[in-house]
Amino acid sequence: DTSLYQTLLTTYDRATTIDSSLPLLQDIVPDQAPYVRWVEETNTKNTTEPVKLEVELKTYTNNMIKESIRMAHRDLAAYFRSVGMYDASLRHYTKSREFCTTSQHVLEMCMSVLEVCYTVPGLCYIFLI
Repeated sequence: DTSLYQTLLTTYDRATTIDSSLPLLQDIVPDQAPYVRWVEETNTKNTTEPVKLEVELKTYTNNMIKESIRMAHRDLAAYFRSVGMYDASLRHYTKSREFCTTSQHVLEMCMSVLEVCYTVPGLCYIFLI
């Protein structure tokens, strides 16, 4: 989640303007090129990955392959969870429920929903209402 990294940098820059005893960011990390490259690569990946996963989901939905549809929803949910979009993650985990064919699939889906709810307690409250 590059937004957290950007927030950290801007907050530290503000802190250095308020407290002059703090070292400047350029003094702490003189070569910021690897970090800038990481942000750019991650942002590029974050824009292409969901498109690819959505196309896979549409393909599986058109073919009506239940197991593949469930796995596509699971993959999308895991992706959204990794980038901090917990509401979308929860939505895809719960959509995968109707395509669960075994009790193991249901258990896996329920555990994933609980993990997302544990990560964002306010989201869990909204989900349970």
